[in-house]
Amino acid sequence: MKLAKGPRPLSIWAYAALSLLMAAWWLVFALIDPSPDSGLIGLATGDVLPSRDSAIIGAAARFTIMLLPVALIWFYALNFARFMTIVVTVIWAVGSTSMLADVLSISALAVYVIISVSPRMLIAGLLVTPNANRWFRQEEADVETVFE
Repeated sequence: MKLAKGPRPLSIWAYAALSLLMAAWWLVFALIDPSPDSGLIGLATGDVLPSRDSAIIGAAARFTIMLLPVALIWFYALNFARFMTIVVTVIWAVGSTSMLADVLSISALAVYVIISVSPRMLIAGLLVTPNANRWFRQEEADVETVFE
């Protein structure tokens, strides 16, 4: 893997900044109340964890996992990381929305989609803007010339 060259387009800057902000947001709120029965920990890690220590470790692990695709995209312009980010976001959005559709009323579901799903879809959508596509293609072209 080679480091990405050249200036990053605005959409990549926005993706990185918003992803870092969202990851930090989850970490801060998970650490505010790291009790295992806290709704914040269950929301932040996807599980209800047995102790405060494991809740803190789970929050830190989720933070790290959220930063990995950002680093791979920012430093290496990996298409694999870009497409995995998009695929995971879409699967998460469809899964969480359909799961909550049975539990929540229509108005509560709409609020959930606006607050939780829409920002994540927007962040993932920044990776497929025309400028981002050109930047990723430029990095692919550099790799192809090495093997010719």
